[in-house]
Formats: sequence, C-alpha cells, structure tokens
Amino acid sequence: LFGEANTNTYVEATEDSEICLLNRNDFLALMKKQPELNIKLLEQNIIKVRALHKQIQLLSLPKVEDRLLNYLQTYAKKVGHKSFILPLKMKDLALYLGTTPETLSRKFVLLEKQGVLKRNLRQIQLLFKK
Repeated sequence: LFGEANTNTYVEATEDSEICLLNRNDFLALMKKQPELNIKLLEQNIIKVRALHKQIQLLSLPKVEDRLLNYLQTYAKKVGHKSFILPLKMKDLALYLGTTPETLSRKFVLLEKQGVLKRNLRQIQLLFKK
C-alpha cells in the first residue's frame, strides 16, 4: 500500500475470518477522507519501531542467558507479576533471541541451577528482585 513489497509478513487465522483487500488508490483515498486513520497507522508504526529497538538491544547482549533473562524481566514488568506463562512458544522465543531452541532449553536449566527462576514448561517464576 505504501510502495514497498512486504514479503516477510505472516498471518494465521485462529478462527473463521474474513479478508478485506484494498488497492493502493482506494487506501490513499480513505486516508484523505479519514485523517484519524493516518494517526492510528503512525501510532502502530511507532509501536513496531520500539519493539524492534528492544529486540536489537537484546540481540546485542553477547550471552544467550543474558538475553533470556533480560527478556523475562521485561515481560514480568509488563505483566506486573514475577510468575507468568511465556507468551511465545519455545521455538519462537529462541528465534526472537537469536538462538536455537536447544540452546534456549540449556540456558533455562542454567538459570534454574543458579536460582534465578523456576520453570515448568512455559510457566515461569522469577525468584529474585530487580
């Protein structure tokens, strides 16, 4: 819609859904008629840029366990609890953190041995103050 090909977007419907297709000219006309749509699109882009910035900061940490711990602390702060269910599947979290699911599993075990957290599948409990 904005002149750039988007080849990396993936969407999966989890329930019966409908798809609405817009061509570029119709979309631009809609944006002119409804300026509040422009503001919403800008807000969503800012949210996406912030999320990418956070991920880049995580990926800059050299140790996988530091990336994992930082992610868990940030998520715990977001949900307001030290105990939570991981929002991502292990393979998706590994991809997000720039590692493999096997390495991620080993790092969870390491953090458990260090007394930093308890884990039961995707249920996480952080055991320290930060």
